[in-house]
Amino acid sequence: MSKYNRVPTRAARVVRGSRPLRRKRRPHFAFRFLLLLMALGVLGAGAWLGLTKTYEKISQAEITNWHVKKVEVNGVSGTLLERVTAASAPYQGQAFPSENVSVLRKQIEADFPMLTGVSVSRKLLSGVLKVNAQLRKPVAQLMLPDGSVRYLDEKSVVYEDNDLISPTGDLIRIEFNGAVPAQLDESLVGMVRGIIKLQKKLPFSALKLDTDSNRVVMTLPDKSEILFGQALNLKNKVERASAIMDYAREHLKGPVQLDFSFFEYNRVFLTQKPH
Repeated sequence: MSKYNRVPTRAARVVRGSRPLRRKRRPHFAFRFLLLLMALGVLGAGAWLGLTKTYEKISQAEITNWHVKKVEVNGVSGTLLERVTAASAPYQGQAFPSENVSVLRKQIEADFPMLTGVSVSRKLLSGVLKVNAQLRKPVAQLMLPDGSVRYLDEKSVVYEDNDLISPTGDLIRIEFNGAVPAQLDESLVGMVRGIIKLQKKLPFSALKLDTDSNRVVMTLPDKSEILFGQALNLKNKVERASAIMDYAREHLKGPVQLDFSFFEYNRVFLTQKPH
C-alpha cells in the first residue's frame, strides 16, 4: 500500500452524476414573527368580540329596566344645588326610561330659569342619574313697572332669579316698559357692554327701554337726554354719543338732547334744551 494513499473525502465518496446535497433551510425569523402577530391578532379579536357581546347583554338588561340608584348634580352650588337635587330626588329608586331624560330636563329649565346648558344623562352600569347645568351670568337688571326684577344675560335671555346671591350693584339698571319677551335683541347686550366701557365718559342717571315701541332713552345727571331711537346698532350709537357729548360739554351750556332717530341715514341731531 502506497504511503500516498489517503482516506477518501466526503466529496470523493459522492457518486459522479448524482445531485449535490443541500441543507434544509429553516423558516426565516421575520416570517415566524408575522405568524405570531397573526395569531395574537386572531386571539385579540376573539376576546374583544366576546367582551363586546357581554357588554351589550349587560347594557340591554340595564336599559330595559333601568332604575335610579343615585342623583348627581354638577355645575351649581349652595341652596341652588339643594333645590335642583330635590327636584330630581323623586326619581331615585324608581324606573327611569330614556324618554324621562327629556321630561326632567324641561322641568328643570322651567323651574330654574337662571340655569343654562341643562343636560340630563343616565349612567347605565352605575345607576347614577346625572344633571349638569350652569348659572347664567347677568349683564343688566330690568326694572319692571310692577316693581319686579328680571335679568338680562350675555346671550340676551331675559329671566327671573329671586335667589340671586351675587352682588348686583355693578349691573346696569334698565327701566323696562312693555311686554317682557323671553329674549331681547343682541344689540341691547352690545349697548350694555359699551355703556360699561364708557361709563366714566358717559355717566347716566336713568336708562329706559320700551319694548312696545322698541326705543331706548338715556337720561344724564344734568337732565340731558339721549334718544337712541330703535334698539338697533346700539353699541355704535353709544360710542358716537360719548364723542358728541364731549363736544356738547365744551361748547354748549346746560342740558341738551341728542337724537339718533335717523342714525341709519347717517344723521344725528343735537339741540339745546330750554333752561
